[in-house]
Amino acid sequence: MNLKQTIAMMYRKRYERENQYQTCEPYFQRVIGIDDEGSYENLLATLQAYRSEFVTITVFFESNIPMQAEFNLIETVKNELQTMDVSNLSKQDITIFPVLETNRIFLQALETVVNLALQQEQFFSEFVRNDFIAKLIVWAYSYLTPLDFTGHYLPKCLYYGVISKHEIYFLMLAYKMGIDVLYLNPLKEELFTTIDVQGWCSHHQEMGVSAIETFDLKASRGTIITNFETTTKIIQNEIHNNLFDQTGMYKPWQFREGYTLTLTLDSILEDIYVYWDQEARMRQGFKTMGNTVYVPTFFYKIDGIYVEHEKYKRLIDCCTAAQNTLFYTSGAFMNTTVVLEDMYQVMFCQLSDGTFDIEEIKKLPFYRFGKYNESVQNFLLKKYNEFIQSEQILQEQLTNEEKMQLLYLVLMMDESIVRMIDNYDFPKQVPKIVIFLEHEQGIVDELVRLLGYFNCMSWDIVIFNPSGLFNIEKIIKRDCVMLKRLEKMEYTSTYKEVTKAKQMGLFAKFKI
Repeated sequence: MNLKQTIAMMYRKRYERENQYQTCEPYFQRVIGIDDEGSYENLLATLQAYRSEFVTITVFFESNIPMQAEFNLIETVKNELQTMDVSNLSKQDITIFPVLETNRIFLQALETVVNLALQQEQFFSEFVRNDFIAKLIVWAYSYLTPLDFTGHYLPKCLYYGVISKHEIYFLMLAYKMGIDVLYLNPLKEELFTTIDVQGWCSHHQEMGVSAIETFDLKASRGTIITNFETTTKIIQNEIHNNLFDQTGMYKPWQFREGYTLTLTLDSILEDIYVYWDQEARMRQGFKTMGNTVYVPTFFYKIDGIYVEHEKYKRLIDCCTAAQNTLFYTSGAFMNTTVVLEDMYQVMFCQLSDGTFDIEEIKKLPFYRFGKYNESVQNFLLKKYNEFIQSEQILQEQLTNEEKMQLLYLVLMMDESIVRMIDNYDFPKQVPKIVIFLEHEQGIVDELVRLLGYFNCMSWDIVIFNPSGLFNIEKIIKRDCVMLKRLEKMEYTSTYKEVTKAKQMGLFAKFKI
């Protein structure tokens, strides 16, 4: 579930959350990154409102868990641990919760988490080990004992910002006690994957990032959300999506709010005849994980021609006749003229890590994508940030000047290209761009990088290069593009001439 769905489900009464066994299972989820800044701030504002309303069942931490207990209490706990079997804590005489049943659940959870830590962590001494266990006990005493475990709602533990190993173990302890746990980090993943080897915490990754400002500051800029999906609708969507995922069938636009990751097909040229016009879901390697679609794609540069013209014609026709194909007979497939005044406005949208603020881009006076669905706009702009951050596509990292220039070209893309993206239902027909380089043409560096961006967006790309002179490898890494050299280099070919020569060849035998 995404963050909005998680919040909606967490703050429902126990009976509304009961499963088929009539039990209410706690949530343990981490949400890393953001969808877009405005939506994230709205969700934090909503979460803040829930915190205020449900203050008796909610504990909140921001970037650390303070040690609030008195020194004497901490030392007493440490001293007691010296005489205990720390691998069997559920049988020890430790009482911090006034209700015996709650205390029993706490000790069982503590034993489970401590034994997991003992397996994974290298404690240098018994003292260091006991210090860790004492910290968990004292944190539980300080922050969990005040929570109401008997009401209509499960208690909640919310954590925002950077997190340490010991704090992750504490969140795991809270979860094993039956507390809903939500961890938020708008910037990056922390240490969960190395600690939560049991997979207790589900993970939702958004593709955008944002600076870790204070929770209150971000929430203050947001608006409380009132239109939440019903429990039935959320569960229905989950079941429906799972059923479709298991069968390889997908609803139309099921991933409208989703994302793609590109899998470049390591193929032979003959595979084009088999897979080129097939839907993504029919290609080898296709899969979905959550809301992310892994799309197997072709990226070919084909140097030279076949001596047998009909064979060359068949290959070109196969590529150009497919659905959702843009075909160009020039390497200058898009206008690269730059209005410097506009381009330099892009500079003010750049973040400290070199990426660009999506919401600020949308405010540019020459921004042209506003008429399209928000998910299409976000996909285009997030993919650009992914592309310039990736180390897998370009031979050399872009300079700031090149990043701004390329972003400007993306924002000025032809309407036909943007419409192709707008119509891209990820598991279905893959958008394609086919270029035939006439004579000894090449493609300017800016447009080669733009092709790399199309590849990042999970497009199929084929470049016919009869002269063999265009060297894409100086810009695009060899692992990203398949290179095929045919039988003969032809330096004067045009698309029309090649087509005409093939047609005339049929009648040459009958010439008198």
